Amino acid sequence: SLLTRPDVAKSPVRRMLATAYVRQMESSEGMIKERNLRRIVSLMRENLMEDPSKGHDVRIWFRAFRMLPDFTLTEAIEQMIHWSLISDSVDAHYYLYVLYFIQAHRGVQKSVDEMKRHQEISRQRAPVLLSKKSFEWWGSEDLNRPCSLVHHSELGKWSKEENFFEGIEKLGTIEGRIDEIRSPQAGTITVSGMPAFFVPRSDFRRPGDLNALVRFNLGFSYE
Repeated sequence: SLLTRPDVAKSPVRRMLATAYVRQMESSEGMIKERNLRRIVSLMRENLMEDPSKGHDVRIWFRAFRMLPDFTLTEAIEQMIHWSLISDSVDAHYYLYVLYFIQAHRGVQKSVDEMKRHQEISRQRAPVLLSKKSFEWWGSEDLNRPCSLVHHSELGKWSKEENFFEGIEKLGTIEGRIDEIRSPQAGTITVSGMPAFFVPRSDFRRPGDLNALVRFNLGFSYE
């Protein structure tokens, strides 16, 4: 094994192995054995002990850790905070806003302000070409995951006919109240005290639909 050879740099090898496991997970529609998830977590923890600023390693660690039965929001948030303090990466703030959203939705009211703070940092620093793309989505309860997220790579190809992902069955819905309809292209839904952008189109109009309760698929973009 390359990991046992003293003349080989271990960090790139661990990253290569972990990435292979993740690709296996993506090709098998999100199904992966728990022992392989723990292997990914172990490999990436070793890398992060050597260099905690490597964003690629943090992202791979989180893809696996969030699917383990011993996942906790507290540990995930602590890791992302550590990453943000060391590198100030926009992705660290992106994942902090996503995690604080989940925590606030579970009833931790003080997380609302943290979610909004990191969302604003993420919005300001987002790469222009990627700012509107949702990399993480609110997952279906039927997936029985400890963390309510589905990575966009698990949702299959984009269907031109449906104008949406083919793997929509993996997505869950979340309840919110329409707070604002600025135009057919822009509106705001409030979820557990937090704002979510939506496109009203001709389906929702003011003033009649303001304050209406709705259920919808929720994607997390940088903005």
